[in-house]
Amino acid sequence: MPRLLCLGYGSVARCTLAIVCTWKGGELRKKLNLSTIEVLAKELTAEDQAQLEAWGIKSTLAELTSKTYDGILRPLLTKETLVINLTTSVNSLDIHRLTQAMGAMCLDSSSSEMWPEQESGAAELGEEGSNYMCREEYMATSRALPKGSPTSLTCMGANPGLVTFFVKRALAHLYAEYTKGAGDVQRDGGFAKVAQTLGLRVVHIAERDTQVPVTPRKPNEEFTNTWSVDGFILEGCLQPADLGWGTHEKSLPPHGHHYSKGCGASIRIARPSCDVHCLTWVPTFGEQVGMVVTHYESTSIADFLTLRNAEGEAVYRPTVHYAYHPCEEAILSMEEIKKNGWNPDTHRVHHVYAPEEIQDGGCDELGVLLMMNKDFGSVWYGSTIYNEEAKAIAPNTQATTIQVAAGVIAGALWMIEHPNEGMVEPENILDYEKALREVEPFLGKMHYGRSSWTPRGGDPTSEDTWQFERFLLDGRGFDATCKRVGCS
Repeated sequence: MPRLLCLGYGSVARCTLAIVCTWKGGELRKKLNLSTIEVLAKELTAEDQAQLEAWGIKSTLAELTSKTYDGILRPLLTKETLVINLTTSVNSLDIHRLTQAMGAMCLDSSSSEMWPEQESGAAELGEEGSNYMCREEYMATSRALPKGSPTSLTCMGANPGLVTFFVKRALAHLYAEYTKGAGDVQRDGGFAKVAQTLGLRVVHIAERDTQVPVTPRKPNEEFTNTWSVDGFILEGCLQPADLGWGTHEKSLPPHGHHYSKGCGASIRIARPSCDVHCLTWVPTFGEQVGMVVTHYESTSIADFLTLRNAEGEAVYRPTVHYAYHPCEEAILSMEEIKKNGWNPDTHRVHHVYAPEEIQDGGCDELGVLLMMNKDFGSVWYGSTIYNEEAKAIAPNTQATTIQVAAGVIAGALWMIEHPNEGMVEPENILDYEKALREVEPFLGKMHYGRSSWTPRGGDPTSEDTWQFERFLLDGRGFDATCKRVGCS
């Protein structure tokens, strides 16, 4: 029987364990067939410890650093251990390498976490420390492992993670529609070939967070968000924007650079990624402005959807990137960091909203927007869940964290059934439909949104419409109502 060791007890870990232990009387805990659950965290309140004890979970206080992690974790790891790493400022790859050495399985929701001393400043924004290079290092480690190594699954949350399954499901749905039911994705060459046949040019991981706190934050003192503040600052301030770069693109954007090595699926824009803004679309709110926040799936999905010729040159690939509209308080917090010269220490307090601190009526709408150079429009597919829906499922849950927790749970269930797959990423999960069905009860409304929307009203059959420059906006930022001039 596997033993679960959860590293960290932030908002996502709280939500994940609450669902595992309480939903339908602990149905998931039984399904995972866990012998024990243990939490290892830097800090735990008395309330946290009491709740964990009530759920039969052992808790240990320990701070993982580059000097201490091996000595702390090695005695806890066996071949029966499944590590779920939900920490920040702990090097993701170091944890994967240690669990591999000890024969244990490991899942995380981000591959780009680094030790604090490794984090580069915003002025650098070079290749090293980018999501692209973190993925290259992970994949190189994976290739060096012998076949049948313990399963390590990186970047399995909502995004990255579930959104890869959304892309696969949406492409399969579109292809069945396009071929009037005669097509079969695997028979007809796989997802990349199907994407090419459909004329897929651009994929946005398009998200809108409308959650509003009960009590407004204190400007210039608090950075507040619906998920990890430290994670958002790392991605938004200290890393360049990574974009999967389509073969249809004609020119690099301002500050754009190709990577000097690796798979070549992405470029980087040498600006803090939350300061790169684009036009995008979601079904409930229509056209909106998104931040091109660096994310693992921008490269992994783009690489997954790449077709190469006999010489290994890419002959087809769509442009893929995150287009994120955070909650208002997070936008305003990030604007204060920008005004302070991108100093990540601008705010004295970093706070993630607990479910009871968020008003009812707000939602998190997360999906994938697939844009084709055909005249049958674009398709968004994903999850819309309101905070009151999330709170009704389990304690410690709100609309954003439950989507991430759903991805973690889907990954853990898959790993229990596939314990010897080596180091993999969400794109390697073939039975994505089963994995999605397992966690659909936690994702609110799963739906397709059809749209004739194009950036700046362009002709969808024209290649010019799908150039990244048509989506790209200048760096003036969001106004106080969190909208861009000219956007509803």
